[in-house]
Amino acid sequence: MKLKSIIVAGLTAVVLSATSAFALSVTVDAINQAAFDSLDPSDSLVLDDGGFSVSRTPVYTSVGGVYRSPWDTDSDSDSDNAGYWTSGVSGAPNAPNPALLVFNALRDSLTFLWGSVDIYNYLTFFDDNGNDLGTVSGTQVIGQGASEGVGAALVTISGFNNGFLKASFFSQGSNAFEFSNITSVPNSIDPPAVPIPAALPLFGTGIALMGFIGWRRKQKTVSAA
Repeated sequence: MKLKSIIVAGLTAVVLSATSAFALSVTVDAINQAAFDSLDPSDSLVLDDGGFSVSRTPVYTSVGGVYRSPWDTDSDSDSDNAGYWTSGVSGAPNAPNPALLVFNALRDSLTFLWGSVDIYNYLTFFDDNGNDLGTVSGTQVIGQGASEGVGAALVTISGFNNGFLKASFFSQGSNAFEFSNITSVPNSIDPPAVPIPAALPLFGTGIALMGFIGWRRKQKTVSAA
């Protein structure tokens, strides 16, 4: 019985390891002026084959104490009229909070300009079945060099096993989550390897071991007779 218990425990550990949640990858590609210089202000309102589940009104200027344009500190004049999207618990015209961005097809990564990064900004991803794939916080972006509450950061989020379909921009504080210049990578044509099939040979080994235990037990029974 001890051997059987060890095998069962081992197989359980394999299953839990294979099906455990994966960690999203957060990369800060550029911050402040370097981020602005790498983007086209005329693309600030592009949603890259996506749309909000509830219609959103873009913003073009900063509103003191409520919204701050991601382009606010850009030194180039061509960004003076760049628009952006916001989600926050105060101030029209961008209620409700969060802003749910839904794509027309699964995506593998999301890149966007994250304005005035705050610790109470959160971005949560969902698959096509509505399953929660993980959340990225402003704290993670600040930890990679973004300035808290000012400037902007060009951020890329990836690491989705089978792609995501929805992205929820949420501000937990009194101010907003400002963002613009959204681009994404479509989900790969060939489905990526996933943990469960990779573990199938181990399941086969476990079944063989269980069969061996049964055979030994039968042999012991015959010998005892």
